Amino acid sequence: MKKLIAIISILTLIVTLATTTAGASSQITLSRPPTPTARVNVNRRVRVTYRQVRNANRVQIQWRRLGTRNWRSRTIRHSTARRNTNRTWNTPALSRGNFYEIRVRGLRVRTVRGRRVTTRGRWSRVRNARISSSSRRLNARTFYNYAKSHGQSVGLIFHPDMNCIETGSWNAPQGLSSELSDAQMKANIRSQFDRLVREGVTHFGLYLERQPANNISPVSYRLYIIFGRA
Repeated sequence: MKKLIAIISILTLIVTLATTTAGASSQITLSRPPTPTARVNVNRRVRVTYRQVRNANRVQIQWRRLGTRNWRSRTIRHSTARRNTNRTWNTPALSRGNFYEIRVRGLRVRTVRGRRVTTRGRWSRVRNARISSSSRRLNARTFYNYAKSHGQSVGLIFHPDMNCIETGSWNAPQGLSSELSDAQMKANIRSQFDRLVREGVTHFGLYLERQPANNISPVSYRLYIIFGRA
């Protein structure tokens, strides 16, 4: 009889805890987020912009190739949003020539009576993104001319005879690749010239070195800035 009473007490306690946990979980509701935006970068990554759901302290992002079953997933922790906030996240590099589906939802993870409780919101509508089948063509001469023009615009003298890597001094080469955006490569070139001006350089030359394609990256170039002082 005592054993039966003890068993009934344990079962009653378990039911009470389960009811309390379920009640605590149901007290928080997470709204469905708007459809995220997806912008494909030149490095085959997709920049996902989504709206953090109010009262959620995590967001789950999923993506998959169109026509496949399994989703790849990433959960990102945020501070609990008091209001809807736009945030961004970049996927890993995706395969060329494919369409991808992307969706997001809010999560609220908390501890109730020593137990981890997760409240899951509804998935957003799916956003499609296409990864181009061909890489962006790189015109290295464009950046050579840009470097020449910018160097002259900051007061340096372009010296054609310095178009030989054995002449003068040179800094670490600037990588030119279709995997980088035009704005990023131009910003890197400008920063190198800014440093040369601060160091008192007066003359400069340029040298392009071609890097052949391989299994990892397409054809790329190295732009050397050779410099000297009058």
